[in-house]
Amino acid sequence: MFRYCASYAFVSCLALNILSGSGYCGQKFVVVQAIRGDQNHLFVPVSINNQNKSWWLVDTGAPLSTITESAAKKASLQGPEIASKIPTSVKVEGQDHQIVIAHRMVAEGFDFGEQPLVVLRLDGLEHERMQRSPESFKNGGILGLPILKRYGALINCRTRQIFLNGGGGPLPVRRKAYEQMGFTYVPIKITSANHLEAVGTIGTGEYSFLIDTGAPDTLIMASIRQREKVSFYNERARLVGIHDFKNPSITSGLLPSFRLGDHDLSNSFVGFANLNLHQSEFSRPFGGIIGAEVLWDQRAIIDVGNRALYLKTDRQERKRS
Repeated sequence: MFRYCASYAFVSCLALNILSGSGYCGQKFVVVQAIRGDQNHLFVPVSINNQNKSWWLVDTGAPLSTITESAAKKASLQGPEIASKIPTSVKVEGQDHQIVIAHRMVAEGFDFGEQPLVVLRLDGLEHERMQRSPESFKNGGILGLPILKRYGALINCRTRQIFLNGGGGPLPVRRKAYEQMGFTYVPIKITSANHLEAVGTIGTGEYSFLIDTGAPDTLIMASIRQREKVSFYNERARLVGIHDFKNPSITSGLLPSFRLGDHDLSNSFVGFANLNLHQSEFSRPFGGIIGAEVLWDQRAIIDVGNRALYLKTDRQERKRS
């Protein structure tokens, strides 16, 4: 079902009209078909050092790629050699975590080559249920932004396709073609801390937003909710993750007068929380996280290589809401 073949890539290329010439199709890029979880996460099958494949989260909000403790142990991964100058550990939220080296990392025929991976427990992902998956789900890790950036990843959130450039660098994507199909172009940048940033507005305020396929929901800073006097509901859900949130409570409500670049997201139903994240990396005051639900609803296409986000509102869905 998820097998890659050159003919499939060629058809996908023509259907999406993303590349500048059909001669490029099927030669230097591949398409990896993902599956979707019940939290709108995208997972791709990855094999480490020729082991049986497991499912890896495609996470544009992760500044590092990680592997679960069990997957690292199963593949007998070791730390980097001294001569490689790769550190043996890295601090994640104040705690040291081991770095191991995967000598071969393959997703449906696409070889990411040798990759350093941070060993982390990812218990939360084990509880996610897969949609239309014929196989059992076993989470192996997270594909973070550095890998996606290296191979110029283009992520189609609706079709669940990940386009990758085997030669590295951005794909020859045509912005005009997407705009002709009704998409709005939103410029994005990669911050010094390896996060995807887009600039938008809420009311009269201009903010930076983190584009995060690893976050199931969109979360806006609670201080903005208070400033804009947005009506809200208290939620039973709490913030969870590797980050130590000092106040994990969440409220939710409809956010009026909300734009991301030139794209109108007004009256989107979002969460509000105190996100005590480092904000110095962003070009504007931090506004929040654009999560997988909004990216799905807005038919998002994230072109990491060309630093572009394309959004398109489904008018029928917007009318029903």
